[in-house]
Amino acid sequence: MLLQSWDLTHSPAAVGGTGLAIGVPRILSAFFGGALADCANRRRLVLVSGLGLIAGSFALTVQSAVHWSSIWLIYLISAVKAVLSSVSGPARATFIPSLLTADQVPAGVALNQVASQWSVFAGPTMAGWLTAWFGLTTCYALDTLSYIASLYGVFRLPTLTAVEKKRPGFTLMVDGVRHITGKPVLVGCLLADLCGMVLAYPNALLPELNEDRFGGDPATLAYLISTMALGGFLSSLISGWATRFDRTGLLMLLTVMVWGCALAAAGLLSSLWTVLALLLMAGAADTVTVLCKGIIVQLSSGREYLGRVNAAAQSIGVAGPALGNFRAGITGSVFGAEAAVVLGGVLSLCGGLCLLIGVPSVRRFSRTGASPAHQEDVAI
Repeated sequence: MLLQSWDLTHSPAAVGGTGLAIGVPRILSAFFGGALADCANRRRLVLVSGLGLIAGSFALTVQSAVHWSSIWLIYLISAVKAVLSSVSGPARATFIPSLLTADQVPAGVALNQVASQWSVFAGPTMAGWLTAWFGLTTCYALDTLSYIASLYGVFRLPTLTAVEKKRPGFTLMVDGVRHITGKPVLVGCLLADLCGMVLAYPNALLPELNEDRFGGDPATLAYLISTMALGGFLSSLISGWATRFDRTGLLMLLTVMVWGCALAAAGLLSSLWTVLALLLMAGAADTVTVLCKGIIVQLSSGREYLGRVNAAAQSIGVAGPALGNFRAGITGSVFGAEAAVVLGGVLSLCGGLCLLIGVPSVRRFSRTGASPAHQEDVAI
């Protein structure tokens, strides 16, 4: 989608607009999705929303195949898929603490992160190759087909029921917000992720950076995007040390700062291999940040609030990079891609330092001292 947006407009701001089209609907619908996850059959909720996501990817395939390509149509499809993800994501995130015991949750979060990072790494790499060889339509078609495996996995799960049968509504969403804001460690955890993503996420700048520095080859753009995911995947494979590290909050804040430093350096240097190495480091740091966030969220939330807290965490996890892309596109249009990457990295570093100093409950969070969320009833 980033590549198609760039080909249609050659505007960093327009490419960043895809982030706005994803981020705003995701934020606005996040707590409704979380409230649904706390009152509904969670497996059924994921299956139904997954069918909608298939339809969204099929729409992208059709618009590419029949040459209806329009930046506004891409924005619209992105927004619809973002809302569906807001329904599916929180329910899906409750699977880990529902199926595992409390002492297994950190390992479950780490294993989930391995799968996620592998898909994020392999997807853009394959997309770059397939776009160069067969065009965008093939990529979108394969994306549509890939949902079949995901839905099959969810279908094979046991029935996962919510703790209490309540009607989703405004009161339930407000109650979730109060639960989060009443726990400084959750607020600080979400701010740390938001800080790294909104202030520094660079992907909207990579098409222009690729064209200015490396000739504009789609395969090179795929390497720039997927190298961060490769760093994340490699980091997730050896993440056992992070799940055993007791000071989870401190580790999360330190990796936010490493992420910012690596991106700032990548914006300053011009060697492709050096930039790829720095993006690899940034991706590795980001994966540890996300892993720590997942552990803190799952162990700090009461089971009746898991859907709503995971909705907040996931909305930031998706909307953060999306809004970061929008911020990157605007700053790239004003200052150029290189300067915008450097500025984002510096801002992320400063944000991490502010949280380290100003939110002591995060840096003091201890994995072994946390009150874990209890397992929910699972109907086999």
